[in-house]
Amino acid sequence: MRYAAMLAVVMSMCVAFDSASEGIYDQVAPDHIHTGQELDLVIMGTGYFKVELPDGATAYTRDGHFETDREGNLVTKDGYDLDPRITLPSNRTATAVRHDGAVDLFNADSPNAQAVGIIRLARFPNPSGLASHPIRGLYIETHESGPPLDGYPGEDGLGELKQGYLERTFVPLPADIPEPVVDRLAAQSVDAFASDEFQEEEEMLRISLNDEAFVRGPRVLLGEVATIEGAGAEKLADLEITTSPRPGSTNSIQAALVETRIRNSAIAPSDYKISGSKLIRATRLHQEIMGFEIGEDLRSYVLANLPWEPTNANVEVTPPNFDVTVPDGEVTIKWEANPNYKYLGATSFSGSIYVDGVLERTVMGRVNIEAFGDVVVADRDIPRGSIIRPDDLVIEKMSLENKVRGSYTEMDEVVGKVAKTTIFPGNVVTNRKIDTPILVRRHQTVNVISRVGSLVARTQARSRDDGRAGDLITLIDPSTKDTIQGVIQADGSVEIM
Repeated sequence: MRYAAMLAVVMSMCVAFDSASEGIYDQVAPDHIHTGQELDLVIMGTGYFKVELPDGATAYTRDGHFETDREGNLVTKDGYDLDPRITLPSNRTATAVRHDGAVDLFNADSPNAQAVGIIRLARFPNPSGLASHPIRGLYIETHESGPPLDGYPGEDGLGELKQGYLERTFVPLPADIPEPVVDRLAAQSVDAFASDEFQEEEEMLRISLNDEAFVRGPRVLLGEVATIEGAGAEKLADLEITTSPRPGSTNSIQAALVETRIRNSAIAPSDYKISGSKLIRATRLHQEIMGFEIGEDLRSYVLANLPWEPTNANVEVTPPNFDVTVPDGEVTIKWEANPNYKYLGATSFSGSIYVDGVLERTVMGRVNIEAFGDVVVADRDIPRGSIIRPDDLVIEKMSLENKVRGSYTEMDEVVGKVAKTTIFPGNVVTNRKIDTPILVRRHQTVNVISRVGSLVARTQARSRDDGRAGDLITLIDPSTKDTIQGVIQADGSVEIM
């Protein structure tokens, strides 16, 4: 029943009566206005808020429109402290006042409510005996009112509190209005507003809070913890309520916080109705990544980035000795090693675990890589000064980490060379043990080639030096005794420069 509308009808009819007659307070149908402001409170029944005046005296009021002063204290619109005093910190994100007067705060650091105090009320044996204070809406205790009886809302005959509402000043109705008139006006009001009330109920968003919920992202959404029906349900489902718990963990979310978030949204308070659980157990969806799975991912990364064939390497991976819990979603691991690592020997790789592109964890994995490559080894004794033949050699696999400097991987690089020292079977052939054979000896007569354009002249000369293929040596022309220089060719001839 719409009391505000009914009283408006009653008030419109009251002009026919003597407005100067003594009035009574209609406490049967108070007009409650839904403001949606978290510091607006209404007493649903008997009782008064206690207010501390500047001189230390106590006053009483039904006006539940409160604000905060510079220190965060809860005060009336005239700046008087609520008694007992309640202080609200500035970093709060929401304030919830329960029906029993308990005041809870919420902030971004924790999804759990923080209790900061309890609002107490007072009632009087004879409330009509209260005296009006010069400040409108405040009353003072008198002998006729009797002493105040303090208590908590909802106890000892005191009314409960309702957050987000304000109470109009009690309507002074003439005492001589016949009761049948009031009843008739009320009945007419019911008929007038019943159809509108039914239509609004059909269009209203219905929000039913669940006892348990499973959430996926870093923030809890209303659609994850409640069933929403009505126009605009899809939009409201994306409303953020609080921070999600850690993956696999469960947090309790109070209905008061949910209602505060809804009230602070752009949706008009008259457009929704909330019901259901008073305490929601929200569990963050998660997945376990086993330690061995992380190790296999690291192995795949290493094998894909080896600078040689994986068949020529032995890769040992030591995975983390623990499992990793991450949020539900698509998992990728990005591995990194020291930039100077050459994929030989032991090192640690750092793995960044991403879920749906968001970094969640970092893990370490140990890798030891032993790679093998071909090397030329003596298969028999190769005496010093002898020309090396193919049957003197064999190809073997050797760890690249232990590879001898100057070794050869192809037999063609060694065959035809001269052993500078005796090379024993099983020894790796290196560039320090072999040399190119001497093709020209000192005082040896050699064939000399001279080229001028397309013309080629051939003669002979006597060498003054020993030399190998590619060496520059000095020659003496036997006919003129002149010296000339040339480069020894692979066939032992010398081409003039």
